[in-house]
Amino acid sequence: MDRILREFKTVKKPCLVVVFIAFVVFICLFLYNTGLPMVQTIIKSLSALWWAIGIAYVMNLPLKAMEDTMEKHHQHVPAIILKHKRAFTLTFTTIIFILAIAVLFSIIIPQTITSLVSIINNIATLITNFFNNINTVLDFFHLEPFDPQRDTQVILNWLAQNGFSYEKILEQLGEMAVTSSQSLIQSIVGFASEFFNAFMGFLLSLYLLADKEKFVRQMKKVLALIFTEDTAIFLDAVFRDTNETFRDFVTGQVTEGIIFGCICYIGMTIFHFPMAMLISVVVAVLCLIPMFGPTLGMFFGGIVVLTSRPILDAVWFMVFYQVLQQVENNLIYPRVVGVKVGLPPVWVLLSIFVFGAMFGFIGMLLGVPITAVIYTQSSTWINYYLKKHHIEVSDRTITYQLPNEDSANNTQARDKS
Repeated sequence: MDRILREFKTVKKPCLVVVFIAFVVFICLFLYNTGLPMVQTIIKSLSALWWAIGIAYVMNLPLKAMEDTMEKHHQHVPAIILKHKRAFTLTFTTIIFILAIAVLFSIIIPQTITSLVSIINNIATLITNFFNNINTVLDFFHLEPFDPQRDTQVILNWLAQNGFSYEKILEQLGEMAVTSSQSLIQSIVGFASEFFNAFMGFLLSLYLLADKEKFVRQMKKVLALIFTEDTAIFLDAVFRDTNETFRDFVTGQVTEGIIFGCICYIGMTIFHFPMAMLISVVVAVLCLIPMFGPTLGMFFGGIVVLTSRPILDAVWFMVFYQVLQQVENNLIYPRVVGVKVGLPPVWVLLSIFVFGAMFGFIGMLLGVPITAVIYTQSSTWINYYLKKHHIEVSDRTITYQLPNEDSANNTQARDKS
């Protein structure tokens, strides 16, 4: 133990710095979630900046790819474009980003709204079909079918026996209507405010991308000013690894979601499944969540199909979805995307559970890359320490070797263990 403590002194400062930064970030998020007014005000006042950082990070992926391609084939690129490559690549990236948003608003969202309106307008028919499907299942197991009129009366009688009256129910419904109206108004105001922040963030992201090297250089100067040489170099390496992990994760998951959503829409159209656009959009978004997302998309699509089609069609949809998912996981994803964060499945599950419980949907999206960074940095330091001290670890033994010990003595020591 004494030797371990002595060796830990060589990496004590970088470890303490990382722990301190993680602790500060966690405290800020915790105080924001618990409702501390000052922290909430500061974070909300920087909403446009958070949007700008997120948009700039996503837009930087195609921008960097264009610049790397220009550098690789510089002999075929005109000199004036090479001289002003940042202006050209930023312009093309902005056009691509705006076109993607325009396609989203002009094609996907209207069709999705049309599907939702159709569900609302035919809610009575959908509920009838849903209960008919339930009765089909109950009849298959020789159980008593559901009778809406009879069972509804039974429920009302039970409510009356337990002190619920029509007056109380109507009063509660009225209160719910008032509360829902207030919540709807607050949601509209919040959406308008967030849309304005997103627009300002988009404009600010253009400035960030135009001088991204300058901002990175300024951050490194701050590191060199605050920390010692070893600590600054260590943190710079950690930030580079973090950036690579997040870049691979964002690129892989977004590409996978788009491909899977498009193929799902084409397949559902071919097989004449209902609500193809609505289901495909939801499935594409849920694919951003590793492991759980596609499964949730399958259940969502099955329920939507079940509302307008016989139960057998919902079963066929799930079969179609599973076949599509296997093809995508085994053929398309490794060849087209080929990006993984290198995290074992058990850590993926734990990261989704923990970060999802703490920060909701955003936590489920960012939990995997954050855990991947922690896992990679911890593994690197542990492997370095074991190699430096000539320690071999297997699933059965731990063997401590001396630097000058020959292989025969190593083998005997391992056998004795």
